[in-house]
Amino acid sequence: MKWKTFFKNNKHLLLLLLLPVYFIYFFFAEKLVPSDGEYFVVYSPLDDKIPFVESFVIFYYVWYAMLALAGIYPLLKGDKGAFVRYILIIYITFFGSVTFGLLFPNGQNLRPDLTALGRENVFTRLIAGLYEADTCTNVLPSMHVMGSFACVFAAMDAKGFPKWGVVVMAILAVGVSASTVLIKQHSIVDVYVGLIVIAVVGAAMYAKRIAGYLRAKKAQKNAANNAGDCPSATNE
Repeated sequence: MKWKTFFKNNKHLLLLLLLPVYFIYFFFAEKLVPSDGEYFVVYSPLDDKIPFVESFVIFYYVWYAMLALAGIYPLLKGDKGAFVRYILIIYITFFGSVTFGLLFPNGQNLRPDLTALGRENVFTRLIAGLYEADTCTNVLPSMHVMGSFACVFAAMDAKGFPKWGVVVMAILAVGVSASTVLIKQHSIVDVYVGLIVIAVVGAAMYAKRIAGYLRAKKAQKNAANNAGDCPSATNE
């Protein structure tokens, strides 16, 4: 049958079957660690110095588009390796974060009373919807931070992804990371830990690619040095 042939030639797409499993796992964890229950409060004194800036909620929502683009681009380009590396780093960090939340229930108490702010606008309404849909638990490490930088790695890894696109993705990743604390969805501690985790997992996932890049650079440097050492031809 055609569909069997299709999946035989595109086994990497089977990884997408884990997406509903992740969503079920995530919402199960959200219910198991309720916001009115007992959990370790993630907090840093620096959190009190970070202002509430509701407009940054845009970056928080842009994250979903980043995740989709980082996965769809290599699929459209037929870059199976880049797609597999990206989806695996997402699964490792996201499933790992949820599992950590179940083993070590955590949350934050930084959310402001939006009605007491005295400024109702489209941004505060978006945040209100976010607060209602997503609890203040299972925040350590921040999946928004890990996911956004996974998108940067994927953009750098994918064949043909434009350099300006990588720059834009990196800027958006910084904006998303900032949004997590500026809309009080996360503590700055969640950001720090998220950056450490994605750096470690990313280095492990892309180790061969990084090593290959470094070898190529070294070879280019050696070639340039050897060319410089060659005596120039002289006319007799």
